[in-house]
Amino acid sequence: MKIKDKVKLKPKERKLLKQLISKGSEKARKITRCRILLLANEGKTDTQIIEALKVARNTIRTVRFRYVWEGLASAFTLPSFFAQTGDNLEITFEALNLALKFFVEEIAIRQKVEIDTSSVLYKLGISELSRVVNRVTDVKKELKDVEDEERAKIFQERIDQELRFLKKEFLAEIDYESYGKSLQKIFRKSWDSLDEESRQFLITAEILLDVFRGVKDEKVDYAPVVVEYAKSLEQELVGKIFAKFKTHLHEKNLISGTELFKFDWDSLKLSPRNLKSFKKTCETFESYLKDQFPMTLGTAWYILHESSQDFSSRCNLFFEFKNFVKDLKLADYVFTKEFIKGLQEFIEKYRNKAAHLDAMTMDQSEKCRSILLSENPKLLTEFARRS
Repeated sequence: MKIKDKVKLKPKERKLLKQLISKGSEKARKITRCRILLLANEGKTDTQIIEALKVARNTIRTVRFRYVWEGLASAFTLPSFFAQTGDNLEITFEALNLALKFFVEEIAIRQKVEIDTSSVLYKLGISELSRVVNRVTDVKKELKDVEDEERAKIFQERIDQELRFLKKEFLAEIDYESYGKSLQKIFRKSWDSLDEESRQFLITAEILLDVFRGVKDEKVDYAPVVVEYAKSLEQELVGKIFAKFKTHLHEKNLISGTELFKFDWDSLKLSPRNLKSFKKTCETFESYLKDQFPMTLGTAWYILHESSQDFSSRCNLFFEFKNFVKDLKLADYVFTKEFIKGLQEFIEKYRNKAAHLDAMTMDQSEKCRSILLSENPKLLTEFARRS
């Protein structure tokens, strides 16, 4: 695992730190910081240092950061962020934020009772998490007039950028492996069958859920959590069914021809509304197979829903698709009313709603998780077991 703010002590610095420890006359806090730097220099992770020294993660992160960016002396004391060369004093917004962060962390270090610095920094609006939450709100406002399916797709793309930032800046020291092991207990043998990206989406969702709970703010928007859970389900459905079907058609040289996409629409005895819906689904499916349109969770639902209807077998494309899914031994699950209804509710209540202006709550994100992992229809765990 990549270690944030990697410490690389000079020989003289290592010698000095060991001397400070051996003297035994320094304050306990200073000796602890010496030990943190020496262990960090050995390549130990924050988790390993916590186990060895029984110190708070915030203390370790502060010492690391100060040493890497300000030097050895700064690792022991609160540095001055306002020392400027020349006659003019220039105080930037970034400098103020950084100074305030260090001030809060310094208090946490000095207090006998540990302070929840993550919540404090979040409420002050200067944490990486608060930046992401604010960006989520801004994106929702920008997309408020866009239709549901398109809005959900664009929202997910925009939030992906923020989540990459959050994973780099805020989640870098979190023990991903332990979250993976917890999920493995839920999925059991089928955990290894999940796509690597699906596993990463799930792990990120689990971490974000814990992080958001930790800020203790009832108004915080859990939309990024729901987005990551939705991405894991989308990755599995698209990868295990639709991408494989596309490959299957290419291997049989069926996509380049016209026979697969021919159909006598007038032969269907459907209402004008249902006929229009089916035609649109067929056109979208064809566009995906010809690499003209990406497959989304919403589009996947429409195709599975239409496939569950008897009349769809009269269309060559759907006839081929349904037989292919049967060969995958998934038809008796993904074409059932329970799965299709469950997937529809998941999309409408959670995945699409995450892009709406109203904030997603902790209860909603936890319910979203349950529907995927533990509560019927267990959309993701059951799909993984069968695929």
